[in-house]
Amino acid sequence: MKFSMGVDVLDQVATQVQSITIQNAVSPIDSFVRIEVGTSTAKFTTTDRTCELQVTAPIYAEQEGSLTVSAKTLSQIAKALDKSETCSLKFDAVTLKLTVTSGSSYYELQTLPAEDFPELTNEEFDGSFSMDANDLIKLLDTTKFAISRADQRKYLKGVFLNVAKKKEEECFDAVATDGFKMALYSAPKPENIGDFKGVIIPEKTVNTITRYFEHKGLVTIYYTEQKIRFVSDGKQLTSLLISGDFPSYHRLIPQDTNLVMSLNIEELLQSLRKVLTVSSDPNEAVVLTLTPDKLKLKVTSMGRGIAETEMPVSYPGDTLVLKFVSSHLSGALEVLGSGMAVFTINDGSTAIKLRKEGDNNALFVIMPQTV
Repeated sequence: MKFSMGVDVLDQVATQVQSITIQNAVSPIDSFVRIEVGTSTAKFTTTDRTCELQVTAPIYAEQEGSLTVSAKTLSQIAKALDKSETCSLKFDAVTLKLTVTSGSSYYELQTLPAEDFPELTNEEFDGSFSMDANDLIKLLDTTKFAISRADQRKYLKGVFLNVAKKKEEECFDAVATDGFKMALYSAPKPENIGDFKGVIIPEKTVNTITRYFEHKGLVTIYYTEQKIRFVSDGKQLTSLLISGDFPSYHRLIPQDTNLVMSLNIEELLQSLRKVLTVSSDPNEAVVLTLTPDKLKLKVTSMGRGIAETEMPVSYPGDTLVLKFVSSHLSGALEVLGSGMAVFTINDGSTAIKLRKEGDNNALFVIMPQTV
């Protein structure tokens, strides 16, 4: 096996596939990348045995072949080399070593046979459909902050994709919740989705898609009850799904009331950051006191102090005190980005709804703490 490619391309590919490998793996092969060299492309594949990422890159091939090599070491080499240069990779069948050369740099790496590389699955899929890549990434990017970090309920440790009804029309929902906050995003239903049942995609798979998949073009999605595969623009990501029944999330959305107020997202985030300067705990509570013309924010941090600030607001109700985990509120606001945030409030003890003015696709539900 012998081929050459741009160092910049190798760096990009190696960084992506190395993120999938098992760190401190018991078996060396679990931290290796399989390289399969064809006539004009090379496939780089890594797996942690629950998730598998394959990235295809253009190369100049002199001899076809396949092997596995340490993904971390290959990534570190690519980062150290001059990105404007090309590099040559050659396998010696006698020493079973892979040499990497670029400019005056030379590396000799241990390898393992390609046939030892663990296959996640080669089973047939039950169905498939395609959707706009930007829509898929928007679904996952908007909702992933609400994924549960607790181990007790495994079915909450991912994003639920589901076909649902919205105002008499079917849409494609992504939703995540940890029981204290919920993020929901609705996109147009893909035309060729067929009889798709809801699936729960693990957090690692979600993060890989949002970090490394391109926003342009189409993503083809293959699925069964146990696994899912995303194929787009030279990348193929296969993942086992999380088993279990996701909660009936529409029941978690509170009914509307007349208590609705709008706040500038960036100004509210700035006020939050001001009061959080006295805390290093992302789960620190922030108390919001609402009056008809003013919003007061207060953080009391044990052992560090108290911080308060105010901002003007137009609020149609009586004085109301709300208490939230600061990261729940700031996380939703950061996803919304800019513009005006619309809050729908019942009282100080029930969940609030939060969305962006003019955007009916994204919705956040946040439970308050006891004041």
